[in-house]
Amino acid sequence: MVEIDLSVGESVEYNAGDRAEQNLISNRLTLNPSLEFYINENIANIDKALFVGAGVGVASKILTANGKEVINIEPITSRFTDLETNCASATNINKACASTSYSGTMYYFDNNKSGAKLDVDFGEGQQAVDVITVDSLDLTDLDLLVITTNGSELDILDGCVDTLTDNPDMKVIINWTPDLMDNIDDKIVDLKAQPFSTYKIIHWDKETNDISFNNQYTGDYPNDNLKIVEQAMVLME
Repeated sequence: MVEIDLSVGESVEYNAGDRAEQNLISNRLTLNPSLEFYINENIANIDKALFVGAGVGVASKILTANGKEVINIEPITSRFTDLETNCASATNINKACASTSYSGTMYYFDNNKSGAKLDVDFGEGQQAVDVITVDSLDLTDLDLLVITTNGSELDILDGCVDTLTDNPDMKVIINWTPDLMDNIDDKIVDLKAQPFSTYKIIHWDKETNDISFNNQYTGDYPNDNLKIVEQAMVLME
């Protein structure tokens, strides 16, 4: 385990043996800067948040360290252990999420558990896991829902129908990585079918750490930039 102080001002423990996280965190002192600095800038407006695919709790820690109510869902047992260390005051759930509830399997490479996928057979490691829907948690008063699950974000949103209805002012952020999606054109259609009026790519300025937004499907950004980005955090309202 390695403890490191992040650019957003919090410290976390993580497994330096995870190749992807080690490369990112050790080089720039942040894991997902668009998400982390968005939360940091908007912390006054977030009292209760749900993180699906919380990992070791890097983004969640920003909120728990400031006394906010956080629910974290993380399926990989070793990462869940670090999550509980980093976010001890949160409600931490060691399960996976999808559009339906069932018993599934997480697959991963041993040196990259942060890249684990549900029921996609790859890598040398695997772990049986209980799979739930977000709706099964019956959450209310949520200000923020964050889903970062290596390509299954839209499937998880299909299990959030009641949660979206019960939390009409909730902002939703998903990780968008076209290379992890089967058919990007179909995913764009599915994304636009979600009950949101705006879709904004969160942009992080690495020089100033400021956050700005590229509002998709508008006069400013009329094209499907989400088809061509390598990775983006998408804010939906």
